[in-house]
Amino acid sequence: MLAGLGGALVAGFYDIEQVNEIRLYFSEPNWDEILDSLYAAGQGGRLIGTAVINGVRFESVGVRYKGASSYNPSRRKNPFNIRLDERIPGQNIEGHGTLRLANVYKDPSFVREALSYEIARRYMPAGRASFANIYVNDTLIGLYTNNEDPDKLFMRRFFFCDENPRFKGRMTDSARMIGWKYLGPDSPPYRHYFELESDSGWTELIGFLDTLNNHNSALPNVLNVDRHLWMLAFDILMVNLDAPINMPQNHYLYRDASARFNPIVWDLNENFGAFRDLAGTGQLTVAQMQQLDPFLRSEDPEYPIVSRVLNDPRRRRAFVAHMKTMIGDIFSSNWYRDRAYEIQDIIDEHVRADPNKFYTYNDFVNNVTRSVGQGPLAIVGLTELMGPRISFLLNRPEFRATAPRIAEARVAPACPAPSVLVSFLAQVEDADSVFLGLRQNPAMR
Repeated sequence: MLAGLGGALVAGFYDIEQVNEIRLYFSEPNWDEILDSLYAAGQGGRLIGTAVINGVRFESVGVRYKGASSYNPSRRKNPFNIRLDERIPGQNIEGHGTLRLANVYKDPSFVREALSYEIARRYMPAGRASFANIYVNDTLIGLYTNNEDPDKLFMRRFFFCDENPRFKGRMTDSARMIGWKYLGPDSPPYRHYFELESDSGWTELIGFLDTLNNHNSALPNVLNVDRHLWMLAFDILMVNLDAPINMPQNHYLYRDASARFNPIVWDLNENFGAFRDLAGTGQLTVAQMQQLDPFLRSEDPEYPIVSRVLNDPRRRRAFVAHMKTMIGDIFSSNWYRDRAYEIQDIIDEHVRADPNKFYTYNDFVNNVTRSVGQGPLAIVGLTELMGPRISFLLNRPEFRATAPRIAEARVAPACPAPSVLVSFLAQVEDADSVFLGLRQNPAMR
């Protein structure tokens, strides 16, 4: 399919088994200097060029550098944001007009981001991630993680609607370390912490934060609480401290058709303890990360994102149950370790060939199981972190409690016709209450 006539036929662009090839062409020989200047200006400006992606040509694309700590003007390998539809409406890949390429900063293993998204997708809406080699004017820059944009297409896939309020969590230079505090009825203070990505939504966001902080009993009306508990369990279990449990950035919020906000994980390159600066404490040691409190921030009024959600005993038990589910599915069997090695096998030759990677090939091989580097800049190994961490958590009294068990669940009739009375029978052990959920259309959930 020709570029500019709709979605290009670039098969499996987010298929992790395929390493993509992205070739960018600029007429300006000082393209890097221009991109640095655009980044410094902070206005979202883009350099116009041509992209050839897996052999498919895209004209007049807009390119800029992105990222915070992962960007540096002195680096050769900086993260890219490529807007395919910058000048040609409808130009996209698999429905996505914007491509987000991360430079695998602070991850010697090269698998943290892709593996983390793969784990997250089992339990909550989360993007896909694959890999791509990026060339500029036919010079290889390096191997990047190719992360799916949480755009309107993403929202339609998970929420069956796309025009509702959508925000990206961020942190400006003047922002303090807070997570979802109510800052008054006017929008300017919130602009330090959220970037509006829909046509409107500040009123809805402020109302949500007011309810969370000041009218907590009504929280289920404005927040998908269970989905939020899954995100908290994910971040705290895997010591994802570059996330809203610790920093106000690196997540999205989307208001669904039930008028509830849903958190969406984002920017997972420093998951599994690669970011170890705990706000208010400082740099954590490996031992401190292994024994990080599963109820981190649950008593901290500066972090209502946790403390105003885990203040309810039932929600607290559900949070523990979600974390135990992840432990059983992913970690107790060492599935995550085996999957990390499988992903490394896919990208091995491309990591070897990357001329601008931040670590050596030996670091790539070793970081699944052990730390790379020394002191506070060392990047902990995945199994080095998670093996002792799982043992620590499972020995906590909250994690040793007997879990409810659904022994039987029946519905009659099995395939009811409209307006027919339906009966549900459930036999549940070790529980004091049971809830039945009902959804009348896919967007209302």
